[in-house]
Amino acid sequence: MDPDIAKIAELAATALATAAGALVLWGIARWITARTARPTVSAQRESLDDSRLARLETAVDAIAVEVERISESQRFATKMMAERAKKEQVLPGEPR
Repeated sequence: MDPDIAKIAELAATALATAAGALVLWGIARWITARTARPTVSAQRESLDDSRLARLETAVDAIAVEVERISESQRFATKMMAERAKKEQVLPGEPR
């Protein structure tokens, strides 16, 4: 084999190994960076989730109050209709 070709092949193999090693190291560094940056993102998200949960609880409480008002109104209307029906009820033997 020609010594020049052997030298070129050796340089190409060295360049390929260096590039592969750099790529692996870059991936490891990126993974470590992502792992260490995650708690701050998680803490921010947790505070957002807490505020959303508080707003949701407030909304559910407001809805519960409104549903109670609606049910009380329904009970009142039913009672009034029953009393009216009782007053309008014609007993047997009474003139109309």
